[in-house]
Amino acid sequence: MRRIKIKAKNVDYSIRQWQLFLFFFIALLLIHLSNLHITISVDGYYRIFTDVTSAELSTGRILSFAIESLFEFLHISLIYSQQIFFLCFLIMLSIAACLLVNTIVESLKKLRPIIFISVLLAVLLSFANVIFQEYFYFSEAYFLWGVGTLLWALSLRAFFVLPNKRGLFVSFLLLFCAVSTYQVWLQPFIVWGLAILIIKYRKLDKPLFIRSLKICLIGLISMVLNQIVTTILTTTIVTYVPRGFSFSGILENLLLELRMIKYSLLSFPTDTYSIFFVAILALSILIIISILVHTFKHKAKRVLLLIIYLAISWLVIFGMHLFEADPTISMRTLSGLGFLVACLFLLLTLQVDKGKWQKLVLSILVIFIIINIYQLQSITTNTILSNRLDEREAKAIEGAITSYEEQSGIKVTRMVKTFDDSPTAIYPEVSSPQNLILRSAFVEWSFSSAIRFYTGRTFEEVSTDLDAHSRIFDGMNWDSFNPAEQLYFVGDTVYYCVY
Repeated sequence: MRRIKIKAKNVDYSIRQWQLFLFFFIALLLIHLSNLHITISVDGYYRIFTDVTSAELSTGRILSFAIESLFEFLHISLIYSQQIFFLCFLIMLSIAACLLVNTIVESLKKLRPIIFISVLLAVLLSFANVIFQEYFYFSEAYFLWGVGTLLWALSLRAFFVLPNKRGLFVSFLLLFCAVSTYQVWLQPFIVWGLAILIIKYRKLDKPLFIRSLKICLIGLISMVLNQIVTTILTTTIVTYVPRGFSFSGILENLLLELRMIKYSLLSFPTDTYSIFFVAILALSILIIISILVHTFKHKAKRVLLLIIYLAISWLVIFGMHLFEADPTISMRTLSGLGFLVACLFLLLTLQVDKGKWQKLVLSILVIFIIINIYQLQSITTNTILSNRLDEREAKAIEGAITSYEEQSGIKVTRMVKTFDDSPTAIYPEVSSPQNLILRSAFVEWSFSSAIRFYTGRTFEEVSTDLDAHSRIFDGMNWDSFNPAEQLYFVGDTVYYCVY
C-alpha cells in the first residue's frame, strides 16, 4: 500500500502507512487503556479450569477451536496472558483499520482533508463503540477476536484490490476463515463492503449491482460452507452436538427481535444501545433529505440505493438469529449496528458535499464517539469492580469455611448452591450500562471456579436439595452478602444461599 495523498487548497499532504497505523493503535490504546487491567468474565472463570475447546465446534467456530487447541498444547493460558493478547488484539484492530481506510480512500474520486478526517473517525467508531466493547469484556478471547477482525478486513481488501477471479477466491477463503472464528464477522464484511461500493459508484447501476451481488454471494457461501464443515466435524472427528437450526421458529425469532428493538427505542436515552437505533434512523433520514436537496440527477435511484443498502444490512445483522432453534441474542452478535452507524456517518458526509455541512456532520460524529468512549469506559470500570466484589465474596466464604473447619475438625469438601426468593444478578455497587457484568455467584457454571481462582479451594458441587432448602432458607430474601445467615454447614457440606 502506498502513501495516502490528500489534496488541500494550497498544499498537498501525504500520509505514510506507519503513521496511519500509529494513529489507530494509539487512539485505540487510549480508548481501551483500562482493559490493561486483568478482568474476567463469568465465562472466563469457568474456562480457567475447564476445557471447553471442543464446544467451539458446536457453534461453528472451527478456526477458534484450532487456535485454542494450539495454545492449550503449548500450555499458554488465554486468560492469565490476557494483557499480552490485549495488545495483540489492538495491533490486529489497527491493521484492520488501516486496510479499511486504504480501501475507502482508493474508492474516492478526490480526497480533501475533511473527507480524510471523516474516513478516519468513521473507521475508528467501528472499533470504539459500546457494542464492540462487548468483545473486550470477554478477555479470554482477545486473540480470537483480533484474528477474526483482521481476516474479514483482509477479505474485503482482497475483493477490491486483487484481479476479478483471484480476488473473489481469496476474498471468499479469508472470509470463510473469519466466520470460522466467529460467524458475526460476516456483518462488517457486508456492511462496509456495500458502503464502499456505494462510495465508489454513487448510483444504482449495473456495475454496482453485479459487485454487490458478488459480495453478498461470498458472504452467503462462506456461511453455508462453515455450517457444512461444522456438521461433518461434529459428527465424525469430535462427538459434539452442533447448535440446532429451525425453520419453524422464524416468525417467533423475528417477533423476539422486533420486541428487542421496540424496547430499546422506547427506553431511549436510558438504554445504552438505543442510541444506535436512533442514530441509524436519524442518519438515514438526513441522507435522504440531502439527496433530495443537493442532488440534481438520479434522486430516486440514490434514495432507492440507500433503502436497499439498509435492508440488506438489516437482514445480515438480524437475519443470523432467525434460523436458530434456540436464539441467543446479545449485542456482540449484533455488532453490525455499530459498523452500520459508522458507514452512515461517512455516507452523509460525502453526500452533503459542502464544507460547512460536512463540518457539522463531523462534529456530530466526534460527539457520538465521545459518548461511546464514556460508556465503554464505564463498562470496563464496573467490570473491574465486579471482579473485586467476586473476590471479596469468595474470600469471605473461604474465611467462614475455614472457621467452621477449625471449630468442628471436619474438612468441607462439598457445596450446595441455592438462591433466595429474589436473587441479585448484578452487584448493587455496579452501575454499568451493560447487563453482561453478572455476579459469579449468580451464574451456575462460574461460581465454584471463581472461588477456586481467588482462594485455591475446590469443592464437589452437589445438586440442590429442595427439602434442605425449604427447611433452611425458605422465605429468606437478602439484599447483601451475610455469611452468618447465608452459609449453613452440615458435616462436610456447606449450603450457600445466594442473595
